[in-house]
Amino acid sequence: MLYVRLRWLLSAFKCALNSTTVTLSGTKVTTYSLHPGSIRTELTRHVSIITDYAIGRALYYIFSWPLVKEPWNGAQTTICCAVDSSLAAESGKYYR
Repeated sequence: MLYVRLRWLLSAFKCALNSTTVTLSGTKVTTYSLHPGSIRTELTRHVSIITDYAIGRALYYIFSWPLVKEPWNGAQTTICCAVDSSLAAESGKYYR
């Protein structure tokens, strides 16, 4: 149920960005919504099943390794939206 709510909120946010784009037309302000993907950070240090048990750590890294990006790779979507001047005409879109 939480997943459904989060997806709905994301859709609502995207619609709000699109309406903001219409409001901001004629200005140099651009808006983007993006999801960089799953990033390997230190947030898992707060999950006790992973940090307290060696088997939990091993299983986590084995199964997450191919699916999770390094922080440098995860930042590329955000950096691209911030500095790529060719995206100025595509304000209000969602990037992955």
